Amino acid sequence: MGIMAREFDVDAMLARQREIVAEIERLTKETDELDVALRVIRRFETSTDSAEGKLGPARPEGTPSLYKMTVAVIKASEKRGGRGLLGREIVEEIGREFWPGVVGPQILPSIYQFAAKGRLVKNDNKRFHTVKSDEAPTG
Repeated sequence: MGIMAREFDVDAMLARQREIVAEIERLTKETDELDVALRVIRRFETSTDSAEGKLGPARPEGTPSLYKMTVAVIKASEKRGGRGLLGREIVEEIGREFWPGVVGPQILPSIYQFAAKGRLVKNDNKRFHTVKSDEAPTG
């Protein structure tokens, strides 16, 4: 009795592995986007009588765009030696520097979208960072 030789298509296996990894990345991104959507929906579902449903004041006239404010507070933190900012820290800094009274539900969904679209980086440590100019997405 001889040993049966089996042939394996290693290239096909590697290709399938790449497909699986790409699908996991796509599903992870979609899950993050759904998390943002659900937070927004829950915010508007909540009664305005509860503390969770209340929003802070409208953005003051003449302030930069939310993206520019976010980049400014992250860069200021990094300049002071920080390792990026958590979402709540971004809200606090924007409130201190640009928009008194702003609350997380007003701006965090957009900040998470900046990261989802590659305009900011959100690392595994949950901290947001600016994108280096050579990494900036085009289009």
